[in-house]
Amino acid sequence: MPNITPITIPYEETTLPGYFVKGKTHLKKPTLLIIHTGFDGTGEELYFEIAHSATKRGYNCLIFEGPGQGAVIRLQNIPFRYDWEKVVTPVVDYAITRNDVDSNKMALMGISMGGYLAPRAVAFEHSIKACIADGGIFDFSEDRYKSMPKELIELLKTDKAKFNEYIGEVMEKDITARWFFNNGMMVFDVDTPGRCYVNYPKIHTKRCSTVH
Repeated sequence: MPNITPITIPYEETTLPGYFVKGKTHLKKPTLLIIHTGFDGTGEELYFEIAHSATKRGYNCLIFEGPGQGAVIRLQNIPFRYDWEKVVTPVVDYAITRNDVDSNKMALMGISMGGYLAPRAVAFEHSIKACIADGGIFDFSEDRYKSMPKELIELLKTDKAKFNEYIGEVMEKDITARWFFNNGMMVFDVDTPGRCYVNYPKIHTKRCSTVH
């Protein structure tokens, strides 16, 4: 059986759930890979996606769910925040309290929309020595716009009420659209489909020019 331990990470006035997975290695403090998901994933699936293979290669793995993700949004009702460094820093602070973590050997991996969140975090949290953005995202809303007809983009800009009415009709007929916008409204803590696009995170380039 894999060596998986559920963990609780102090975060502001509450906690974040996670798992610590021991790597197959003789080292007492192997490199730690911190892993989080993105728009709609869970910590549990990250074991099968990433940690299962990483621990075979000798890495310790720390999986966590942050605001807007998994149990944190569904049980604690804490939505996404753009300044993800304020999420990752408490995770790092927890990690370095462990006797099986080398504070000089920590990497961070973000999956899907985590490809925005992880680079944003390491621009400010310099304890992280390497960052993996899978895939790398500079502007999450730009990708969403690419999937919309130009007429619909213009409607979103000029008449949000009509845009929301149209999307509501689409959601009634299309299960994928219904899931996408319902999840977006929940994780971004907004009340209309149009506001989902306003609340998609964008990296603040001036403040993040120190990415290392």
